[in-house]
Amino acid sequence: MANEVVLQVLKREGNGHQEASPQGASVTERLDLVRRALEDIFCLRHIGRDEILFRQGEPAKHIYYILRGRIVLERADEHGHSSILCMRKAGDFLCPLSLFDASGLHIGTARALEPSIVLIAPKERFVEAYQSYPVLWEWAHRQCFMQIHGLMDRLNMALHHTVEERLAWLLWREAQQWGADDKNEAMEIHLTQQELAAWIGATRETVSRILQRWKQKGWIQVRRGRLIVLQPQALKDLVDRKGEGAEE
Repeated sequence: MANEVVLQVLKREGNGHQEASPQGASVTERLDLVRRALEDIFCLRHIGRDEILFRQGEPAKHIYYILRGRIVLERADEHGHSSILCMRKAGDFLCPLSLFDASGLHIGTARALEPSIVLIAPKERFVEAYQSYPVLWEWAHRQCFMQIHGLMDRLNMALHHTVEERLAWLLWREAQQWGADDKNEAMEIHLTQQELAAWIGATRETVSRILQRWKQKGWIQVRRGRLIVLQPQALKDLVDRKGEGAEE
């Protein structure tokens, strides 16, 4: 079952790239070859809310692909302060940078935000497969660059925007990623205030004050362990204005 799921994902990734290979093989033919290469590589694992998939500093021995749920990658400094490096959802690799990291160690701790299903493959077996079948390499490579661009966006926000703007950017982005196509379509976001604070590099108290102000304006509703964004465009406009009068 796991390999069939991977092949469906690869077919979706391959849409728009239907040209034949130098050997004349079509995308479908190449994916049939990949199916054989993936036999016995991937296995399914169910993980519960707050369950740890791997820990910071442990050897990175596997590749992880999320089928269902959301997983955060958290990194702690020498003082025990924790920050969120990234949050991945269904359809994403989880920290594929380990494929290219010579240290061979996980850069953070992976924790499930909700019950999730993950495909797991031994790193060496996956490397062997993508060396023979470039479509796998392209798949992982694209995901790596997406994560790097995401980190660059966050660095830009941290350097040039206030806490309120960073929080607005995060909630607006999450609303877009989870399907808010209309500018003011309400969207539910399952993140705690502590997780929001860790994501943007702020204290929980500051995040709470900002959320209460937005609640009074009618932009959001605050629930236990989740938020309902009522006006995503208002948050986007706040970031675009570069926070005139925003809280530091």
